[in-house]
Amino acid sequence: MKKMLLLLMFAMSFNINVFAQFINGSTMPNWTLKDMKGVTWDLYTLLNEGKSVILDMSATWCGPCWNYHNSHVLKTIYEQYGPNGTVAKDKAMVFLLEVDCKTNDACITKSSGCNGSTMGNWTTNTPYPILNPANSLCGIVTKPYHIHWKPSKHLAVNN
Repeated sequence: MKKMLLLLMFAMSFNINVFAQFINGSTMPNWTLKDMKGVTWDLYTLLNEGKSVILDMSATWCGPCWNYHNSHVLKTIYEQYGPNGTVAKDKAMVFLLEVDCKTNDACITKSSGCNGSTMGNWTTNTPYPILNPANSLCGIVTKPYHIHWKPSKHLAVNN
C-alpha cells in the first residue's frame, strides 16, 4: 500500500498541476455508472471491497489532460495494482471520467460523429474503464467534485 501511495504521489506531481478538491477524511459522493464497454461500476462497492479508487477527470478537448493521459502514469498504477496487478492484485481501480457533459463517446474514440473536439483516441492503450455519463447524469456525478481545473485527479481510500 505504501508503494502505491508513493507512486500516486509521484503521478500527481508529474509535469503538470493537478487539483483534488476533497480534504482528507471527507466523504466522496457515491456514483453508479456504466463504462464504455457496458460494465456497471459503483464507487462505494469498490471502496467497501478495500480498493483505492483513482478518478482521472478529463475532457477530450483538453490539451493538458491529453498530455497527462499519454504519460501512462495511471495506466502503470492500474497494471501494477488493478484487477490483474503485477505488484499487488485487486488493490486499486482507475477510471477515466469525461467531465464535459456535452461530449459523446465518438469524441472519446476519435471517430466520426464527435459532437465537439478531441485530442485523440482516448481508448487506445487505456486498460482501465472509461466513464462518460449521459447528459442527465453528468452534472449529478461531476458537480460534487467541484472541478475547476482539468485534468483533476481524485483518490478515494476507504480506511
